[in-house]
Amino acid sequence: MRLYNEKLISYLKHKNFITESLRQIIQKHIDLTNLRTKIWVSRDPYANDPLVSSYKSKYPIVLGIIKEFWHSHWHYIAACRDLGVAYKVIDISDPDWQQVVESSGCDAFLIHPSVQFSIWKQMCDERLRIIT
Repeated sequence: MRLYNEKLISYLKHKNFITESLRQIIQKHIDLTNLRTKIWVSRDPYANDPLVSSYKSKYPIVLGIIKEFWHSHWHYIAACRDLGVAYKVIDISDPDWQQVVESSGCDAFLIHPSVQFSIWKQMCDERLRIIT
C-alpha cells in the first residue's frame, strides 16, 4: 500500500503529465486529502521546528503566525527568521485556541487562511472575527 501511495503522490506532483480525464477519474474514486496533506507537510522546512522563535528579536514585537492546515504558514516563519522578528505559531483549530491566543502576548497575527475546504474557510473566518 505504501508503494501505491508513493506512486500516487509522485503522479500528483507531476500532474501536468496527467490528462484531465484521468485526473478526474482519480479524484472521483480516491480520497486525496491525506495524500495532499502529506505532500504539503513534506514541503514545510520548519515542520519539526519549535513553534516559538528561539533567537533574540531585533524588534520589540512578537508576531503570531496562525497555523494553516496544509502548512502554507511556513513562508511567514521564513520571513520572521530572515528579518529577526520574534514569532509564535498558533493553531486555532485546537479546542483551547481562544485561551492560547489571549495568553500568547502577540502584537499582531499573520494568517494564510485554509480555504481548500469550505468548512476550513468557515472556521478560519469565524475565529478571525473573534480574534479581531
